[in-house]
Amino acid sequence: NPAEAREVAWRGATYVLQNHTWDGNAQAVISWIPGRGEATGGGSIPDPEDCLPVASPLRRTPILDDKLRQRLYRATRPDLAGPLLARHLRPAWKKEFEPAPAVTNITVLKYKPGRRCVLAYQLPGRSRNGQPAASRPVIGKVFRDERGERLLALQEFLWRDGFGPQAADKIYVPRPLAYVPEMRMLVQEQAAGATLNQLVEDPGLPKLVRRSAEGLAKLHNTPAPAPAGFPLDAYTLASERVNLDRFTADLATMRPADAAAVARLRDALQAWATQLPDPPALTPVHRDFYYSQVLFDEARLTLIDFDLLALGDPALDVANFTAHLYFLGLDRLGHLDALAKEAELFQAVYGRYRPLDATFTQRLHFYQTATFFRLLNVVAPRPGLAQHFETLYTHTAGLINLLES
Repeated sequence: NPAEAREVAWRGATYVLQNHTWDGNAQAVISWIPGRGEATGGGSIPDPEDCLPVASPLRRTPILDDKLRQRLYRATRPDLAGPLLARHLRPAWKKEFEPAPAVTNITVLKYKPGRRCVLAYQLPGRSRNGQPAASRPVIGKVFRDERGERLLALQEFLWRDGFGPQAADKIYVPRPLAYVPEMRMLVQEQAAGATLNQLVEDPGLPKLVRRSAEGLAKLHNTPAPAPAGFPLDAYTLASERVNLDRFTADLATMRPADAAAVARLRDALQAWATQLPDPPALTPVHRDFYYSQVLFDEARLTLIDFDLLALGDPALDVANFTAHLYFLGLDRLGHLDALAKEAELFQAVYGRYRPLDATFTQRLHFYQTATFFRLLNVVAPRPGLAQHFETLYTHTAGLINLLES
């Protein structure tokens, strides 16, 4: 039974790696020394979409994961990841940079156990003339399945079709580099810059919001990527309705006392969905476009994280971004309406770069409310964000009541 054999092998390997390594022995001895426990500090506010806070012990490497298994273990071991990255990245860089089979640093950026992990690597190497060069930073995304190969093809399409080095508007996607099957990893260059939430108190925030709207409109105006063998899936209103049921079930498990109230919101959203008109056309949609998916580096804007890229209603992305601006105002500035003007600005600027159809606003209001409903599911399990649950619930219910009145 090969499947059972793999299961037994993984359990055995996990037990040994958790309990019988010299690193583990050393850590155990250090833990006996008073005052030498692991630090739990960290001044940054965690991304609400990120499953683990920045200081979580699970960010230590290597990571043992019962779903991602040896792929993630290899990816979080420098001695194993380095040779694989060098071999697969060499063709992408050609003579531009010769990577050494080594990794000088690994940082876990995001980790959703059992699903995916995003890692930053520093790769040493040589320049095209054979001289030592500054190490190259790259981002590797490990997935449970083979989707990284598909995402590489889609991102290459965008890179060649207006989001690469020839972009006159300076709106880019990260340069795609390779797919490493041994780690089920998509590898791309690390884009420079800061995300919108990191710049929320910058006096130039309105300008950044305008650029974000311009970037999203550019994506929506792009012909649907169609690399051979990797067509975009459709994400429809029916897909959204399925997710509403999933979010409701998850919340009932996490907060059983609120299950009935949450189900009432879900039922109202489902009824609302039956009255929505279809969009005139489907466009490429990001599906997870919010303040952490835009990187600003002076005049450069880089759109990131195309894991959910699909064909869908453009109102979905506009709604997701604007609803998240309201949430950012709540979380960082203390009030749900703190960035209301910026949310309105985003929608207005988007309309200048991509004219809105007759029913766009109607669909936008539904998807905004659905996004607030989804944010309930985001904050509920996170101790640092759970205090926002009641505010988000009240706001979602208020939007639904406004429609019904």
